[in-house]
Amino acid sequence: MGFYITYGKNKTVELPVNPAEVSIKYETDDKQTNIISYGEINQIGEYKLRNFDFDFVLPRHMKVTHYLTACILKMSAR
Repeated sequence: MGFYITYGKNKTVELPVNPAEVSIKYETDDKQTNIISYGEINQIGEYKLRNFDFDFVLPRHMKVTHYLTACILKMSAR
């Protein structure tokens, strides 16, 4: 299984190793308002930037490290 990141103008990068953990955080710009007859209400706001966290170890010397990517496996299966 390969792990890919797509960014910008549809450019895709494959990470050399799969992350052990991935977390994605979505935040919104919510506001709380106090209304006399109802009490406190929450107004859902616009989305803020998304935060992606990856936890993995990259090889220090890529030329002497042996790893397989999804592309390499796909090409070797042909």
